[in-house]
Amino acid sequence: MDDDIQLELNNLEDLVQYTVEKAEQLGANAARARLNKATGLSVSSRNTEMENISFTNGRSLAITVYKDDRKGTVSTSDLSRSAIDESIRAALSIANHTDPDPDARLPAKEFLAFEKMDFDTFHPLDIEPNDMFERCKNLELKAMAADERVISVVSAKENSGLYISAMATSQGLVVSSADTSYSRNLLLMCGKDDDRQYGGSYTYDSCHEKLWNDEILVKESIDEGVSQLCPQKIKTGDYPVIFDVNKSSMLLNVLFSALDGHTQYYKTGFLTDSLNKKVLPEWISINENPHIVGRMSSCYMDGDGVKTKPMSIIRNGYVDNYFLNNYFANKLNMENNAHNRGVSNTFVVDEREPLCSKNELIRQMDRGIIVYDTMGNGIKLINGELSIGASGFYVENGIIQYPIAEFTIAGNFKEMFNNIVAIANDGDSRNVADLGSVLIENIKVAGI
Repeated sequence: MDDDIQLELNNLEDLVQYTVEKAEQLGANAARARLNKATGLSVSSRNTEMENISFTNGRSLAITVYKDDRKGTVSTSDLSRSAIDESIRAALSIANHTDPDPDARLPAKEFLAFEKMDFDTFHPLDIEPNDMFERCKNLELKAMAADERVISVVSAKENSGLYISAMATSQGLVVSSADTSYSRNLLLMCGKDDDRQYGGSYTYDSCHEKLWNDEILVKESIDEGVSQLCPQKIKTGDYPVIFDVNKSSMLLNVLFSALDGHTQYYKTGFLTDSLNKKVLPEWISINENPHIVGRMSSCYMDGDGVKTKPMSIIRNGYVDNYFLNNYFANKLNMENNAHNRGVSNTFVVDEREPLCSKNELIRQMDRGIIVYDTMGNGIKLINGELSIGASGFYVENGIIQYPIAEFTIAGNFKEMFNNIVAIANDGDSRNVADLGSVLIENIKVAGI
């Protein structure tokens, strides 16, 4: 890490430590300060001309004070000592006007992440806007030359970002970190006869040199757009359905939302009180590992400062853990497992045998549909009901026959989860969750 960044981290640590100490001086029983700074540059091109260039530079200091079982939180972007002092007084005033809640307290000291871990996600690079534009323009030109069915490039974009954070608590925790991110996106339009379909691709990493090359982005974008040209309609009925890797993450998002501590405590989900109960076929296990080097979603602590660790979420179909931050762990009288900032790297395991390929999954389905994209938000977490517009592909004799569109899929996630037949090994490394395409039997499809 270069000297300038290290100096800034040291300064931010001093600032959050000052904030906590000042809060205690002004009457707080305990306090936590979290400071985030983000700078970024974004450049996009269209028709090989500069379309947009934007620079962002944001910062926010969140101050939480605890006093007599009451809590108050304020945020400020003014990092002067006088502004911080005023913000602390405002937080104390808020705390004085809230109802007591003994569960709103700092995590126990033994849970805190006093030992920092390095996941190799800091790779600063001086990038000029003109260089970013040239890469975007070249990406456009390659896309237009690659296939005559490419009608236009809607956008080619490159982003870079630097993220710095620091946290201190009144238990003596003082930590800081710096991360970088880079991405490149391509969105194009493909055409055949009178039909037009979008196709896109993206790549992102903490290291600019590890971004996918243009040829991969162009091929993935064209394949997506061309494969959906001239869709047909499908007859209403019950079909086995493969949720493509593009959409299988929806299944995990619903599952994880239902297992979140907030949902469990307020009983607002369809899997309330499901700990140690079967919610998936017994051959499925799901694990989380937040300590993978090089993964941008890796973290050694959550937003409460609690140290993370690998965790079993589903073991042989049974719920092994909820996702608990400090507050809802206290509310549920369970152990905090460091999920204030969401879910990290997750992996789905077939306990029977190695995951099959996507082609094998399609052959196993034989006849049915592949859901490639969905429209709208027809998910009710409270009861698990699903009714959502979709597009994708019709499969017969284990072979994709043609694209389909303008149909609706409907069902209940409880039944859908238990009707999972198989999972493919085509998981996308760009996703936080390593889950490939998922085959589910007997889903209602409304078409013509």
